[in-house]
Order: sequence, then C-alpha cells, then structure tokens
Amino acid sequence: MIFKIAFKNIWRNKVRSLIVIIAIMLGLTGGILTTSIMTGMVDQKIRAEITNEISHIQIHNPAYLKNNESQFTISHPDSIALLISSLPGVKAVCIRTRITGMAASSNAASGIQIVGVDPDVEKKISEVGEKDFLARWRPPISGQDIMDTLGLSEGKVVGMIKKNMENAVIDGLIPYDRSAALDYIKQLYKEQSHDIQQSREP
Repeated sequence: MIFKIAFKNIWRNKVRSLIVIIAIMLGLTGGILTTSIMTGMVDQKIRAEITNEISHIQIHNPAYLKNNESQFTISHPDSIALLISSLPGVKAVCIRTRITGMAASSNAASGIQIVGVDPDVEKKISEVGEKDFLARWRPPISGQDIMDTLGLSEGKVVGMIKKNMENAVIDGLIPYDRSAALDYIKQLYKEQSHDIQQSREP
C-alpha cells in the first residue's frame, strides 16, 4: 500500500519527477565515467611502472634501500641472476646498475637517475626494446619517393599518402618492404584519385 501511494505521488507532478530522475541519471553517469577514467589511468600507470621501471621483483643490497649509493651493490650478481633464472616461472632476469647524478644546463640543474642495463636482456622484461624500435623506425619509402613515383609536387597530398602508407606498415597490412610500399601508394592513389584531385583544387 505504501509503495503504491509513493508511486502515485512520484507522478503527481510529472515535470518535477522527470527533472529529478534526469538529474540523478546524469549524476550517476558522470560519477561512473569519472571513476572509470581514474581507474584506467591508475591501472595504466601501474602497468607502466612494472614494465618500464620496477619490474615484478627486485633484489637489492639491504644497505642500498636505506641509502641509494652506488657502493651498495650485490656481490656476484651474475651467479645470483643465473640461480634466479633457473627457478620455475621466471621469464627473465636482468642485472641493473642504478646511480644518482646531476644534469645541468646553462639555465637549470636537476637530479637524475642513471640506469645501466644489458639491452638484449632488458627487452625481455620491459618495453625498452619496443620503444627503441619505434624511435629508430623509418618508413620504407620517403616523401620524395612518393613524389617521384606518382608525379606529385610537395604538399599535403604527399603527406596524406605517406601517412596512410606508414599506418598500413605499422598495422601489418603490408610488409616492411620498399616494393610493397610503392605498390601500396600506387593502388591508394588510383583508388582515391578523385578525392585527391578535389583536395588539390584551390
């Protein structure tokens, strides 16, 4: 009986009830959206720290944890790393040397941490190798190659074709090969010639 009376009372003033319901829905939606974004950012930060900074497990000289000085190292690190790598479930073990330094310029100075690693081993447990590859990555053909192949002059059309070709290589649509890239831009230019001609018109 009480619920029936309450339900009738809600719709006694429909405009007021609808405004309250919409306000509650918007508030809940905003709260859930904000919480989801913050949770995603925290998870991403944790994954980035584990992958690129601390890894899953670290072993230090006990004195180093109290005073981060380079003299507090681990004796016979190679033997310890070999022993750990033989344990079941261990994917890789990397020996790191971490020291604190100072970087200075003519305008400012700042404290820095310098980390020495073995790149071949480090890339097995972190994204350093992938980031290094992306930093050194170069497309199989240049903008000049596109202009020479398609008979185009320098401009935004060349940039658009080059960007599409790079995305195709990165996404695995075409192999990282010069001839494959040239074939791709020829086909792309043929398929989109109408749109390209319109974009070239003033």
